Amino acid sequence: MQVISIIDEYFKFDEVLESIYVFDDGLVSAFMEIKETEICKLYVDPFFQNSGIGSELIEFAIKELKTNHLWVLQENDKAISFYQKHGFHLTNTTMDIENTNKKIVEMKR
Repeated sequence: MQVISIIDEYFKFDEVLESIYVFDDGLVSAFMEIKETEICKLYVDPFFQNSGIGSELIEFAIKELKTNHLWVLQENDKAISFYQKHGFHLTNTTMDIENTNKKIVEMKR
């Protein structure tokens, strides 16, 4: 998946536009969705991963938007490690993802 195709889907919903933040340095390479103090989505195009873009977005969310929690796939060790580097900690709160055998776990700062 590429950021552009994902963002195009979001632009179809006006109410979502108010909560989307895009990393654009001449090329849209990442975005995040914030609702109140929750990071709902953080996506960096695979081509740009490990370049610091995700860190810039999450630090912006923490400092400027006062985000303090999120949900992550329980089995996504890479994402969990990333969020832990930015001060988030796993909680004991989990939820089943409907119609799957997967769980998400809450992380808080």
